[in-house]
Amino acid sequence: MKKKNNTKIVREANRYIILNIIRHKQRLTIDSIQSLSKLSYPTVNKIVNELLDQQIIIKDGFADSSGGKPPVYLKLNTNNYFALGIDVEIPIIRFQLSNLYCDAVYTHKAVIDGEANKKNVLDAILSGLGRCLQEIENPEEKIIGIGVGLPGIIDLKKNISIYIERIKDWRNVDLIKIIQDKYNIPVYIRNDVHLMAWVESKFKTDNDRSFALIAMRAGTGMSICIEGDVYEGLYGNAGFLGHTTVAVDGELCKCGKKGCLDVYASKEAIVHNYQALPDARKDADFSTILDLASSGDELAVKVLTDAGKLIGVAIANSIEIIDVNHFILSGISCNNDHVFLESIRKTVKENVIFASVEEIKIEISEYDNETYALGGCYFIVEHFFKKPYLLLTFRQ
Repeated sequence: MKKKNNTKIVREANRYIILNIIRHKQRLTIDSIQSLSKLSYPTVNKIVNELLDQQIIIKDGFADSSGGKPPVYLKLNTNNYFALGIDVEIPIIRFQLSNLYCDAVYTHKAVIDGEANKKNVLDAILSGLGRCLQEIENPEEKIIGIGVGLPGIIDLKKNISIYIERIKDWRNVDLIKIIQDKYNIPVYIRNDVHLMAWVESKFKTDNDRSFALIAMRAGTGMSICIEGDVYEGLYGNAGFLGHTTVAVDGELCKCGKKGCLDVYASKEAIVHNYQALPDARKDADFSTILDLASSGDELAVKVLTDAGKLIGVAIANSIEIIDVNHFILSGISCNNDHVFLESIRKTVKENVIFASVEEIKIEISEYDNETYALGGCYFIVEHFFKKPYLLLTFRQ
């Protein structure tokens, strides 16, 4: 028996159409909604009234009238529904509360003091979450969801966080259940870099929404975005770039493997390699090393050039596999013509064989680590406005 669309799914689809028209146009009349949606006026009127009753949309003044009662403007109610994003980057945990346009309305940051173990991290997450919820009256009614970005390995089929190498005793943690045992709010976990790609994709043109985001954080992660959709993989771990092998039988990585990219070219590795050199500044962090290289410091230039070559090889391999020619680097504070990026670009061009090297674009992200929690908000809002699955049939 063929499956058919039921009335509920069709109604949800119509609601999706109307909500997204209001969302993207921001302020318009019911006549404009009917014209843009191509739905019948009674259908539009019924759904609009339901959205008004739920206070998802509100009336916002009157349009000019050509005679008779002036039409009412409608817009999203940005003061009644909110999304919450959490970004876990040990030892820092960031929180963002946003409205339905993903404009931040409250920001909080927690720092883990001492050992990063499971208890300390969970306590910090729940404490920061509680502070955010205090900003909203009746938060369990008004917050449409919580999006948590996690490093390490997750399992979206079981909805658990399998392993985070930087958190002691963090194994098979059901963070969703832990939060929902305390708050009656939908919770979603995702890879942290995948969530940031949502932010990047929202501000790209239609011709520029296929890219790979490489984030240099505690480790090195990658998110693949194809025409605005983030590819998560089977279990939610696609793009584990930092744990791809660049040196067979190389040095031991914290993950237990040998020769991972992170051993040689992560932020931590770059700092370690620089500080190990004679005459190097022993207090230099990653940002300082970038600045020193910009000033011509030979030691900084050498370390960053070497790291750039390995990252360039990893990017070149990614191009050969996923056939994407636009790469955005996040977590790096430098100019697009910095020696670090030039080393990456040069290596990519030397190692890509089937793509036109002139078409390969590697650039610095406009967003820094402080905006990562906003990725969780974008994911929640997109889920809220998500298009229902319709079965389409065609008559011949």
